[in-house]
Amino acid sequence: MSDTHIVTRLARGLARRRPLRVAATLVTASAVLVGAGSSAAVTGPRLAESAALRAADGAGSTASATTQARGRATVAATAAPSPTGTTTTGTTSPAPSPTPSPSPTPSPTPSPTPISEPSSPRTSTPPGDLAAAAAAPDAPTDLATCQTDPSATLTDPAGQQSSTMPIGDLPGWHQVFADDFTTPMARGTFSSSSYANRWFAYGPYRDTSGRGVYDADKVISVSGGVMDWYVHTEGGTHYVAALVPHIPHGWGQKYGRYSFRFRSDTIRGYKMVGILWPDSDNWGDGEIDFPEVNTLTSNEKIYANMFRPGSTATGTPGAASRFTTGTALSDTGWHVATIEWAPGSASFWLDGTALGTFTDGVPSTSFHLVFQVETNLYDGDPADSVSGHFQLDWATMYTRMP
Repeated sequence: MSDTHIVTRLARGLARRRPLRVAATLVTASAVLVGAGSSAAVTGPRLAESAALRAADGAGSTASATTQARGRATVAATAAPSPTGTTTTGTTSPAPSPTPSPSPTPSPTPSPTPISEPSSPRTSTPPGDLAAAAAAPDAPTDLATCQTDPSATLTDPAGQQSSTMPIGDLPGWHQVFADDFTTPMARGTFSSSSYANRWFAYGPYRDTSGRGVYDADKVISVSGGVMDWYVHTEGGTHYVAALVPHIPHGWGQKYGRYSFRFRSDTIRGYKMVGILWPDSDNWGDGEIDFPEVNTLTSNEKIYANMFRPGSTATGTPGAASRFTTGTALSDTGWHVATIEWAPGSASFWLDGTALGTFTDGVPSTSFHLVFQVETNLYDGDPADSVSGHFQLDWATMYTRMP
């Protein structure tokens, strides 16, 4: 793909999503840590959500309008209590699942808690294309199939609790990206560093909530084999960052395996999510999120989330489902998260423990991975005095073998 085509896609995507905020320079990626290939085409960031919809969510409330930090419209959610330990439960959209018939050798299956779609049209007016999406009929509600028997379909050959980055192919998966962050980089130099050749940075423009500004030069550094997000406030501006790893065969891919090691300080007023977002930049193609926390505090637990495909005509996704854990991200040390996305399935692990698999309504178009650390959607502006670090120890990506 030519540089002209790449820049055209970038400008078109950003202009559609962030009007009057486009100030991006693309550094073409012609080499990736694993393999070599064509430069990566890029599209715009996800849309900011409206303040009215953000304010609608009450912590711990039921049937509340829950906004996910991903720059798109919102869905109402019924809050589910977090289990203790690392036991996980799946949450799905409204209709209750039927009681399963007894099996001679049953695997434990949780009773899903619904994530409801809005019961009436939204009245706020989100920016950009979301105005049309908000006025569209609500997304359909259907049930996910959430498998929680690790011995049935979930295997993890990569040694999920290891601090060592896995190198090379795995059964059924070809490694296309691996970064162990061995080259130091001072904060303030991201855009001129070698990392800009293999990581695309959002910004500078407003983040999902509109309270922060994506700016990798203000936030990102590398030292001691770790990539560091230093989220903080300067001159009244909350600086955050979102990075997309380049892969040799394009901007994103259809299906893949994604595994990375991460940790975070407690940083009240900020959040983190790892997103598989459509290359089309159309939320109607669905979305996969893991790990995600709504704010970087000890009472917020890591969860995995999936939006099914909905209407690409209106940019409205289908129903959402979730697996929750009892593990906080903040100040709990290093963790390894893995997503395996294949035809008809999306599986998740945290520290080698299987959360579960979605097998109903799994997205099937090309997606790209985004590491997004930004201001939260729930508690208002972060205090100017709050700052802290989210860190990646290593990150890997694989394409699915035939």
